[in-house]
Amino acid sequence: MKLNRTFKIITVYLYLSIAVNAIISQELNVSNIKGIYTCPPTEEMPEYTQSIQAVQESMKILYEIDIPIVTNAINDKTMIFIGTKDKLKSKFPKNTDINSKATGEITITCNSKMITIAGNDQWSTIFAIYTFLEKLGIRYYQPYIHMAIFPKEKSLYIKPFVISQTPTFAYRNGSALMWKQTGSEVADCRKGLNPELFVKKNTGSDLWIDHTAGYLVPKLMFYDKHPEYYAMLRNGKRIAKDAFTDHRTPLCLSNPDVTSISIKRALGWIDKNKDKRYFMITYGDTGNWCQCPNCLKLDPKKEEYINRLMKWVNAIADAVGQKYPDKIITTFAYGGSDKPNTDINIAPNVNIIGSTGLGNIPFWDHARKHPDTLKSSFTKLEHWVEIIPNRYFVCEYLSNVYRAALVDTMQSRLKFYREQGVQGIFYTYGVPSNFRPVWRYLFAKMVWNVEQNPQDIADTFIDAYYGDASTNIKEIFNAYHQQYVKTLKNNDDLVRMYPQNYYTDNFVNTILSLFKKAEAAIQEKSGKLYKEIIMEESLFIDDLLVHLPDYTFTTKTTQKLQIYLTRSRNIAIQSETSADFLRKITRFRFFLEKHDSRYHDWLNIWLGKQSYMKPIKIANGLQFPPESFLDVDYGPDTYTSKLSNPKVPTPPKFCIGIKTMLKNHPRVQNRARAYIKFDLDKDQTNTLSILELEGQDAVNRWAHTSRMMEKYADDMQIMLNGHQIFRGPCGFVRGNWSRRQFPIPPNTLKEKYNILEIYNLTRNSWPLVTAIILISDTKLIKAP
Repeated sequence: MKLNRTFKIITVYLYLSIAVNAIISQELNVSNIKGIYTCPPTEEMPEYTQSIQAVQESMKILYEIDIPIVTNAINDKTMIFIGTKDKLKSKFPKNTDINSKATGEITITCNSKMITIAGNDQWSTIFAIYTFLEKLGIRYYQPYIHMAIFPKEKSLYIKPFVISQTPTFAYRNGSALMWKQTGSEVADCRKGLNPELFVKKNTGSDLWIDHTAGYLVPKLMFYDKHPEYYAMLRNGKRIAKDAFTDHRTPLCLSNPDVTSISIKRALGWIDKNKDKRYFMITYGDTGNWCQCPNCLKLDPKKEEYINRLMKWVNAIADAVGQKYPDKIITTFAYGGSDKPNTDINIAPNVNIIGSTGLGNIPFWDHARKHPDTLKSSFTKLEHWVEIIPNRYFVCEYLSNVYRAALVDTMQSRLKFYREQGVQGIFYTYGVPSNFRPVWRYLFAKMVWNVEQNPQDIADTFIDAYYGDASTNIKEIFNAYHQQYVKTLKNNDDLVRMYPQNYYTDNFVNTILSLFKKAEAAIQEKSGKLYKEIIMEESLFIDDLLVHLPDYTFTTKTTQKLQIYLTRSRNIAIQSETSADFLRKITRFRFFLEKHDSRYHDWLNIWLGKQSYMKPIKIANGLQFPPESFLDVDYGPDTYTSKLSNPKVPTPPKFCIGIKTMLKNHPRVQNRARAYIKFDLDKDQTNTLSILELEGQDAVNRWAHTSRMMEKYADDMQIMLNGHQIFRGPCGFVRGNWSRRQFPIPPNTLKEKYNILEIYNLTRNSWPLVTAIILISDTKLIKAP
């Protein structure tokens, strides 16, 4: 009986052994791999070489084996094959479908004899490589090779698999190759012909890679002899050389010389960047379109410039297509050229990039239930896609936009783009202001495959990124999601594109409580992660302050506002960003006053109680730091003059600014005034007799050239307790810091509620060039 039982055990063991050996025999034994064979690239690409090296280095870290990179396959040996599909056809197992020519498609196979990693071209092969490394368990939560996270559990055996993927979008904004983004495929015009013209420190050039007219017809090369190459203004004169920069170059597109020069320089640019795929042929970032008779004849309607733009772009694209048929030309269709028409001709190698406000819709699914809110954007997009199907990209403008529903809106918007035939998001022009690490990772994942679950992706990233606070951060995102679903179900009206009752008291209290828990979970209170989380809370408060369900001036409302502002202030003090907080308060004041003018005094009373708003006692009087001013239009912030001599630069100083009173501005007086409220000791009312200011006569950031800046001078008025102590030219040095003193008439100062007001009296109807008086130091002192 015992012998029979033993026989049965041995039999079962033998069967199991045979089964296990059969499974293992189908798996690839990593220790058997003899080399990484790479097909010779069509063009030398540093990115391709780096990705091959990433495979070699990753295999060493994972399996502790050195696998050489070889250029000749070793017959009858286990190998990793990497290259384009057309060169590796024989290395795929039978019945593997590799015939698709879809842009960006990748195919990866693994069996007991080989691993084959391939894409339809070199760029997609790079993305196949990082897909393979992810399959092995490597995670790239940060877009840097050296920050990859490797699995702790390792096995020398890899089970057979086949991966075949086509990305949702042909173009995916961003340059992280390990996140499979395509920004690296775009050529930089500053690396074309005459790169010396575009070195900022030498020439002051502001050329970037998106608006390339300044490269194609550089003003430093052509303007002096040929001003006719550049736009004619409405007054019949050519735009002045110093009235535009390289980035904003306006061309005369009807001029045949402009076209021939552009063709020559475009071909030279491509010749020096053959490894790139996309070449942007774009007009300057400006509203100045040439008004010469020949250009105007090209327009189908007044101020519709798409036909003249495409005449120029098509000529360049035709020349490029003959010599470089694999290159894709892209051009912007916005800023006067965004309206398509049925007569338009677009060369087959040209893709159009249009601007859209759809990326800034904070609650996408809610907005879709109110279709009129998006009608104009939808109509323009649909018209373009109809004219050039499968060749239309969009640009989104996400820089510092708060995303209350960061996860929930992404998938539905991207699915809409895919359904419309949009080929990708060419630029996002920045990232949202909140939870930027989460957004970057989630966006990269979703534009590769929009069918993934965004909540799962976000949770996985949060676990890896937020450490001890990850549980609470995930709860915050879950609360966002629940509120999103709830308000979508309620079908609330939209107020400035937000559901009217999004920031309910319960929701706000839940989020603030979770932020406190997340902050408490972080051990290192001075570390980067802790600072990130408290700033996320500050951003949340900033957003809810301008999206409350009710702004009626009541005790309940002001109590809530005080709680939120106090918490925001405490974060600002803790993170040493009090100046940022005060700048936000300046903007918030104008927002509140639209609802009720009583908020102005209420907010100033609250601010006046803050310790950093108080004057500082000095040896001969009192000093008022810039942050003690109220109602400022600029700052407090650090300012360096644009007019300073580069050899003797103006020292940056912390200051506030008072801008000109713009014509027809709804709040002219407050926008052109800064003031301080303060109390004095009894003896100071008689001994302090001089107001001393340090300041600068300047302009705001929209003045692009020195010619514009020098045109404006400021007039200033100073009032103290209702008495005018000065009125006239501000007298500060233009483009540098200087000091002025103003005598205070006797009996002007008092013990309580002194008010010092500084006005900018300059009137200016042109909002792009606004004169500004900067004040960096304010003192009340005794006479010498």
